[in-house]
Amino acid sequence: MVGSVPSAVPTSAAGAARIETDYLVVGAGAAGLAFADALIAACDADVVLVDRRHGPGGHWNDAYPFVRLHQPSAFYGVNSRVLGSDSIDSTGPNAGFYQRATAAEICDYYQRVLEDLLASGRVRFFGMSDCARGGPDGYRLVSRLTGEATAVRVRRRVVDARYLETSIPATHTPSFGADPGVRLIPVNDLVRLAGPASGYTVIGAGKTAMDACLWLLDGGVPPEAIRWIRPRDATCTAQRALNTWLGDADLSAWMERARLNAARGIGDHLTDPRMASALTRMFANAEPAVARLEAFQAQALRVGGGGRLSRRPGPA
Repeated sequence: MVGSVPSAVPTSAAGAARIETDYLVVGAGAAGLAFADALIAACDADVVLVDRRHGPGGHWNDAYPFVRLHQPSAFYGVNSRVLGSDSIDSTGPNAGFYQRATAAEICDYYQRVLEDLLASGRVRFFGMSDCARGGPDGYRLVSRLTGEATAVRVRRRVVDARYLETSIPATHTPSFGADPGVRLIPVNDLVRLAGPASGYTVIGAGKTAMDACLWLLDGGVPPEAIRWIRPRDATCTAQRALNTWLGDADLSAWMERARLNAARGIGDHLTDPRMASALTRMFANAEPAVARLEAFQAQALRVGGGGRLSRRPGPA
């Protein structure tokens, strides 16, 4: 137990620890913390947060070291605290573009969010704990360190934020095999290599795969030593997802209300100078960014069916 959990937890007649709360939130990642943050701001509810990891931040705790946020920092996080410094990066691979936080910065941000919630006196956090059904009150929090169980009586709702949990290569078993002699590693382990390899094969068509390819190229690996296998075209996958979203009225309505919708609420804040400044910079950078991606795609198509990477195009 961390933070505002009292040192003397009430016990039942049988001697087991027992607590009560209005809302039990399972998962202290992006969704769980956004919900708890909004709830605490809107009412006087008591909240218990539980997570199997040691601290908040969800999958960002397991992310590869060189990952950056997939969108501007200002569009991510919880309502009560801004992520980032609302600025344009002047150095590094993101120079000239709106700030995108690193994994370390995001984990630090969520730690500060949790500290703010704990300081309210209405939030308790159980890290390194699993939530399970059972016991006289319906739910139990079981410590992964000691095995001790805490019974939880929930007065209002249980909110399972794991429905939106992200699966990443570092924490799941691949759905394919590899020939003997092939070293199969998650992207996280690239930074732990002790010596050069005869070649690198990157599997996947998403952001993680693209980050891995670019990181290898930036590290001086020759393009001809990198093979990129794309099981499916990312553009077609995104289009199918969009068609599914737009074709389901309930899902579309939910996304329009959801905190995960990055554009949600922009229209309500257009008179805010900070919003106007952020949108101006975003749209100014959108055109060169798209041009750069189109140039990269055209160069990849010229390579042909071999799937090998060529050098990245220069700035558009």
